[in-house]
Amino acid sequence: MIHMPFTIIAANIIEFMNSSCILPSNISLSTTSSKHSNNKRNYIEKNKQFVICNNGVLDLNDIDGETGTFNLKPHSPRYKMTTQIHADYDPAAECPIFMQYISELCTDQDGKVDTESMAMVQEYCGLIISNINVMKTKKSLVMSSREGNSGKSQLFKVLEFLIGDDKMVNISISEMNRGENRFSLANIVGKRLIYQPDGTDIVIKDSSIFKQLVGADRITIEGKGQNTFDYQFKGGVIIACNGIPTFSDDKGNHVFERLLVLPIMRSIPIEKRDPDIADKMEKE
Repeated sequence: MIHMPFTIIAANIIEFMNSSCILPSNISLSTTSSKHSNNKRNYIEKNKQFVICNNGVLDLNDIDGETGTFNLKPHSPRYKMTTQIHADYDPAAECPIFMQYISELCTDQDGKVDTESMAMVQEYCGLIISNINVMKTKKSLVMSSREGNSGKSQLFKVLEFLIGDDKMVNISISEMNRGENRFSLANIVGKRLIYQPDGTDIVIKDSSIFKQLVGADRITIEGKGQNTFDYQFKGGVIIACNGIPTFSDDKGNHVFERLLVLPIMRSIPIEKRDPDIADKMEKE
């Protein structure tokens, strides 16, 4: 059988959504109405339990009791969705290159793999490629390394292959509240991921918008030359940085409670760096 790109990785990430190490168990994935249901996009995207793949539709509430995998349903117009991942779903497939990549991200200096951190990364990615409101976790994923060349930015390429670059936006959290940079928030509408791919010694002087985003609060969006409107971002936020960001306006641990920190302890030696790793994972 010929698999579409990322068939195996998509299945791997989606299956880890069952681990519930991030999403609280009391949060339902089923369809719910909203007091803001007059918003057309909110209405279209309210089918939270469905993941649209190339070869069918996954209902995250419909799990096979024997195999523990999701049952695949045929495509149908009744699934009112605007997001489809660019892969088939095949729970029997394997993805050794991707799993090796994730395990190396989660390996300490003594060579021990942190399996809980692996599950955390996979589940957070699974939430992003799904239609679930990621911000119900009230968490942002922060991949922090002491040095560069850790390979953390490759995760963004994985997600780009799966959901498409039109569902991602690169915004620095340190610039969200500054002058004309506030207009950049207009680009988050309809996106599944806000990401910052490379940050060193990040200092955030005003974290108010970041806290609102990650806290699942509605924020005021202002497009340049356009009317303002309120919007709740439902995607995920991933920051890749060398060193933990500093929030100078945080008077307690309120901001850090919003962070899922993945400490990356190892730098990839020059002789082991593979410039084609993302392309190899795409072919799995």
